[in-house]
Amino acid sequence: MAVKPAKQKPKQKSSKNEPPIFLIHDDDAQRKQFEADLSREGFQVHSYFTAREFLLDRVDKNSGVIISGYRLREMNGIELIEQLKSDRIKLPVVLLTGHADVPKLVKAGVPNFIVNPSDVDAFLEAIDLAFEGENFTEGELHEAFKRLTDRELQIVDAICDGRSSREISVDLGISTKTVEAHRARIMDKTRSNDVGELVRLRRAWKR
Repeated sequence: MAVKPAKQKPKQKSSKNEPPIFLIHDDDAQRKQFEADLSREGFQVHSYFTAREFLLDRVDKNSGVIISGYRLREMNGIELIEQLKSDRIKLPVVLLTGHADVPKLVKAGVPNFIVNPSDVDAFLEAIDLAFEGENFTEGELHEAFKRLTDRELQIVDAICDGRSSREISVDLGISTKTVEAHRARIMDKTRSNDVGELVRLRRAWKR
């Protein structure tokens, strides 16, 4: 298996010059850890236990990025995004989730999500993309997909349709173990940190 080159760590932010981060998470320990990690990187962080607490806060919501757990009490991440649209709040949202929720998020068209938020560099890279918008150069997209076989491209498209490894194995007539092996090679070849990044790359890439 090819060794991934180390990705450049996102530059440190300045709380004086950068828009704030609105952190929503109902796990106290994780929220405090994320808040500490982000504060160390220079972000100004507003912390909330629930999405409703954030929505009711009169803080300026004209700029910044929302980082939210997906499985929240009262209102999940997808419902939060819908409520933001209804309230005409145009802040980008990054959802923190587990592998089991990926098909739901893909099918719902959620643009930004992190499957492994404990990877601080991946976490910061997703925030940078949210601040800057989902812009990939042609070179980045070509580099990501030129190594993939036709079978791997089939599986990428199935993943981006929100299909699980088991569903893909049935559709393609191969074992789930084989699908998982293909997925591992796809993540390595595209240098994607997680499924969320793979989905964002595929959405931007036009064959």
